[in-house]
Amino acid sequence: MKSKYTIYKDEENKHLIIKEYAELDKDALTFVCEETYPDKMIEDAIAKGSEELISALRTINFYPSGMYAQGLAQAIIEFYRTKSTEPAEIAYDDSAFLPKTRVKRVIEEDIESETDDIEEEIDDDFDEKFEEEPNIKKINSSLSLADEDDFDDLDDEK
Repeated sequence: MKSKYTIYKDEENKHLIIKEYAELDKDALTFVCEETYPDKMIEDAIAKGSEELISALRTINFYPSGMYAQGLAQAIIEFYRTKSTEPAEIAYDDSAFLPKTRVKRVIEEDIESETDDIEEEIDDDFDEKFEEEPNIKKINSSLSLADEDDFDDLDDEK
């Protein structure tokens, strides 16, 4: 899947805005989410480091994965460092993270069974243990099931 993030500043309201786009249809990016952050919060997070910035960027609606979040954090740090007025765009293609060739797996050692006879594994006295247990006692509870007649009154009220 391809995705793109657009980063720009709303100078009038002193906010950083991130828009997320994702490839939901083949070769077409669709707007997915927009998140707005106060400049002061982003500047404070940048001063504390990229991990703090990533934490500040993540919200209930916007939660980029680790690989994307690192790239976004670096782009935002650069965006604020250069005091850019032009929007910045970051594009990702998940296929770049997939391995190009299959890795051949090698068996380190054979697993040997401790016993060849399955009958040795079966616990023969299961039924005896079960029958020794006392029967379940009747539980007195304050909960009770409603009669069907109780629901007829509710239907009549509608």
